[in-house]
Amino acid sequence: MIKFAICEDEMIQAEINKDYIKRWANKNNIECRIDIFQSAEKFLFNWEYEEVHDVIILDIQMGDMSGIELAKKIRARDSEVIIIFITGIDEYVFEGYSVEALNYLLKPINEEKIFSVLDKVKEKIKKCIKNKKNLILSKGKNIFKIDHDDIFYIIAFDHYIDIHTKMDIYTFNRKISEIEKLLPKDHFVRCHRSYIVNIKYVKNINKNSLVLENQIKIPISKTRMNDTYDTFINYYTRSM
Repeated sequence: MIKFAICEDEMIQAEINKDYIKRWANKNNIECRIDIFQSAEKFLFNWEYEEVHDVIILDIQMGDMSGIELAKKIRARDSEVIIIFITGIDEYVFEGYSVEALNYLLKPINEEKIFSVLDKVKEKIKKCIKNKKNLILSKGKNIFKIDHDDIFYIIAFDHYIDIHTKMDIYTFNRKISEIEKLLPKDHFVRCHRSYIVNIKYVKNINKNSLVLENQIKIPISKTRMNDTYDTFINYYTRSM
């Protein structure tokens, strides 16, 4: 899923942008979520406390805080989120480059123009996923970037998960199934309904458990034994 945020104070234009995105997503068989914010301040409140988007589409001219000002605040905390400007004026184009905007579209936009930009979005996200070596999660105002290689294992309890790393333990209000989807399947395996392990640190596998290099013993469900064993063998076969 690609999560879009449209920050536009003209609701008619916001709905037009949303319709273009939905049509592009349907054409490319991509699941998407589209949130609309009618001011930079409303977007910031949501972004800081609740949601991190993949793509942020900004109008330049908005109320008290411009799209450029908002983009600078976003970039101060997030260097990876994709920013696209859609505006009726071109005088800020160089400032758009200063915040590493993917593109700068002038109104009135049409399907051809925005579809071309969204195709670039798709390719950029594909490339990021392929090269991604970090687990990025938010909690309150904070965004955590956890290197895959630092993770030993993840355990689920109640409605929370603990991510055990080399230096710390991180707790998040997340489902383990959600985290499983964010991790590369050739490096991580869900060996039990409550555990995900980093195959890199598996020392050996027994009948109903595995042992990590730090001597932590992790249970393996009978139904997940084959997947666990295959992931282990494939990982070390590639490493040879």
